[in-house]
Amino acid sequence: MTVSIYNKIKISSKKQFEKYILLLIACIIIFLNCPFISVFHPTEINDISTVTSKDKYVKITTSNLHYTGYTFEKIGHKKYGYYYTIKNSKSLFVLLPVDSTPKETLSNYSFKGKVTKPNRTYKKMLSMLIKDLNWNEASMNDVNKDFFISNADYNIIPYIILFWLLIFILLTTIYKLINYALYFAKPYTYNVCPFKSKDEQRYLIKNANIELNSDNYIQINSMYITENYLVDLTIPRIYVIPLNDIIWCYRVGKFAFNSKKTATEFSLVLTSFDGITTTLRHKTSDEALELLNTIRATEANIIIGFSDSKKHEVKQIIASNK
Repeated sequence: MTVSIYNKIKISSKKQFEKYILLLIACIIIFLNCPFISVFHPTEINDISTVTSKDKYVKITTSNLHYTGYTFEKIGHKKYGYYYTIKNSKSLFVLLPVDSTPKETLSNYSFKGKVTKPNRTYKKMLSMLIKDLNWNEASMNDVNKDFFISNADYNIIPYIILFWLLIFILLTTIYKLINYALYFAKPYTYNVCPFKSKDEQRYLIKNANIELNSDNYIQINSMYITENYLVDLTIPRIYVIPLNDIIWCYRVGKFAFNSKKTATEFSLVLTSFDGITTTLRHKTSDEALELLNTIRATEANIIIGFSDSKKHEVKQIIASNK
């Protein structure tokens, strides 16, 4: 059966492209649903009585806020006080930061806040205020707006972190999409060998493909050992490694914490004469062991297996080649 590195690169690139398209769509959905604009640029309002429940984040300057006598302590021991204002027979409560001695009245006070639906702490404050005023809940509902403005809930830092994280993911995703689209259109530009230059990738793929089509190779599932190359066509990552550039090769196991996964996953670690390490992942124990034995049987002068003495030997060889 004819083996084509070019086709495998196309299949791998298409799958990776589709994966990053989904990631791009997810990022766009998050961007559209997060109120970045209203958080970073809250609506400026001069008359607090004009705030409605449809507003999200507001910036207000007001001269008529009175302290209720009730406070709220947020996690981190930051203290907030409930203030109120009355206009046109309608009251509106505001939760603002206070010190140990809250001011009774705030004049020409500017703050930013989130228009918030009544939550548990707000309802508890309102319930105690109703008792102090000797009112009932229905009377309070008649004169009070069905929302309050909370400076405690106006926290811009998480949105800044999320915004720049999304920007980073978006830029990385777009970069990946461009790369995989290029690899699909021009498979010979794919980076099959981490320690070779871009100009050498085309040469590696072409020669390895010729050797694979000569049928003079040993196959271990999706991995191949030809006369001069180790070819790993395991999707999603394709490798073509010249055997003569490898100085050391050994396998490592990775124990799975997933109880459904009983078999240990193995990787094959390859070290070049430049000291650059390449890891071929997602192998079974038998695959990794058979691949090691096949490499050992080649004429390539490669140190096989891991030990401290071999590690020391490899370091000396790499140092002497620099």
